[in-house]
Amino acid sequence: MESTNSDYFRHKVEVASPVERVVMLYDGALRYMDLSLANLKEGQFESFTMTNIRTQNILSELRSSLDHERGGEVSSRLSAIYTYLLGRLVDSNRRRGPEGIEEASRLMRELKDGWEQIVASEANASAEPLTVA
Repeated sequence: MESTNSDYFRHKVEVASPVERVVMLYDGALRYMDLSLANLKEGQFESFTMTNIRTQNILSELRSSLDHERGGEVSSRLSAIYTYLLGRLVDSNRRRGPEGIEEASRLMRELKDGWEQIVASEANASAEPLTVA
């Protein structure tokens, strides 16, 4: 069953647009932040650290995948935001406190909403019928 789930996910990533892949990464980061907070609340510090590090890895991937040539100021701003969020996660890990993760989660949810709007506009654009003059 695990292989089937893995194959399904791999296929889903392969057919996704670049923007949809970004949304998938955000979903993963948010899922790991939720797990980190739950682990922290339950006093499971090893699991807390592991899920927090997974979130940091996703943010690092998002930051490293930015195209600063094509993205200009937007990619520079996103890079700064991702760097800030990474710092907040590292701080939460060091202090074993929820504040940095909670802040990062709020900001990531806001950013994800923006990316989802882009996905929706791409879907609407591709659904529009072509007109020939």
